Amino acid sequence: MSIKTISILLLSTVLMSMLIVNTLFDIEINSLYAQYVIILFFTLFCVVLYVLSKYSLRSSDKYLFTRIFIIFVFLKIVLYVFIVLYAVSKLGINKKELVIPSLVIYFIFTFLETYMLMKMSKSKLNS
Repeated sequence: MSIKTISILLLSTVLMSMLIVNTLFDIEINSLYAQYVIILFFTLFCVVLYVLSKYSLRSSDKYLFTRIFIIFVFLKIVLYVFIVLYAVSKLGINKKELVIPSLVIYFIFTFLETYMLMKMSKSKLNS
């Protein structure tokens, strides 16, 4: 997958996430800012995952790609839960306004990551 394709997919995913949060959920401004932080987190996470996956495809270790994927899935879940818990407990954001919209964002970005990694792994198999 080219960087141009990934950039377009990532940009469309960010815009779709922002559109969904802004239109489908009636939330306060502080919760909206927290949603934007979560979108930024997943965007940066996707970029790092893409870079490391590209690196792993060039590696002679045939299991490196799988290990990176598994480690990143674990990290994504742990960091996502940490961000949500911090926002609810320390920043006082209403958990009803944060949890459901952020889960929608989580699933949108998970679909993007899965699609991206499937395409990348197939490109390695074809090479």
